[in-house]
Amino acid sequence: MPAWLCNLGAWLTHDAAGLFTFFLFLVGVGQAALFVWQLRLIRKSLGPAEEAARAATVNAQAMIDNERPWIGVDTVYTEKLEPGPVIQQAFVRIKNTGKTPALRMRVAFKGSVLPKGTPPRAPDITSEPPKPLFPDTMDFYYPFGDLVLSHADFQEIVAGSRVAWIVGRIEYFDGSKRPHKTQVCCRWDRSRGVFIPHEQGNDAD
Repeated sequence: MPAWLCNLGAWLTHDAAGLFTFFLFLVGVGQAALFVWQLRLIRKSLGPAEEAARAATVNAQAMIDNERPWIGVDTVYTEKLEPGPVIQQAFVRIKNTGKTPALRMRVAFKGSVLPKGTPPRAPDITSEPPKPLFPDTMDFYYPFGDLVLSHADFQEIVAGSRVAWIVGRIEYFDGSKRPHKTQVCCRWDRSRGVFIPHEQGNDAD
């Protein structure tokens, strides 16, 4: 038997204070081991709990999104483009495809004929009166107003040096008072003879 072990045994059997101190040391080691073991168990249990909490959050958000209003463009329509007032018949039809009403909705659409390369500006909606839009309900807007398309502008549109635009902005709130918006930007396509979405300026949330 090693000498140090013999000395330890002699010390423990002849010194009561030493025996008690050694006993306290063993208790401390046991408590430390128990604490480490409990900590490992807690860490293992936290993983599934965190996953469950994340899944619950995702499901709750999905339910909110599923019940909210969604306002978007249903149709952008016009007769065959030609000189004169026919462009006034162009209209934008929007629709709430969500399951709840859109509240305090403000909408503005603006039509313009601009030189090629000149981007249109989104209309200001601050002066537009707020109103609700209920699910599966459509709303109509005539962006060109009383514009009369001149023969010169028409020829430049045909030649591609000018572009006819329809831009719009929709802002509204859902039942939880969260704001949402829809931005629309369409240009006249000469080859197809219709307004089509532009590569930029279309967004929704």
